[in-house]
Amino acid sequence: GNLYGTLVTEVDARVAAGKVVVLDVDVQGGASVRNVRPESVSVFIYPPSIDALHQRLLSRNTDAPDVIAQRLLNAPGEIAQWVHYDYVIMNDHLATAQRQLLDIHDGTLARVRQRPVA
Repeated sequence: GNLYGTLVTEVDARVAAGKVVVLDVDVQGGASVRNVRPESVSVFIYPPSIDALHQRLLSRNTDAPDVIAQRLLNAPGEIAQWVHYDYVIMNDHLATAQRQLLDIHDGTLARVRQRPVA
């Protein structure tokens, strides 16, 4: 029920400057990005369990109980979307997940199709 967006001009300017742009989006946003930018590299980051997700949402203390309940109901369907992504990372141990994301970032920078043609 929420609408969020990132200006395409902002993304394009950074890509043109040779930057890797990282967007933190939900599965609906991920689908939109992949539709608009099929060349994008997508990373699905997921919790180790629904119980772990529940504990994380509670500990953040940012959402009302009904919002948390709805997120937990939606979680299995959203987690099932991992098959549409290029990479998956289980956010079980923060340092490991961070390293894996940085490895993907570094690999993306080294990709031949990312390099400008001289």
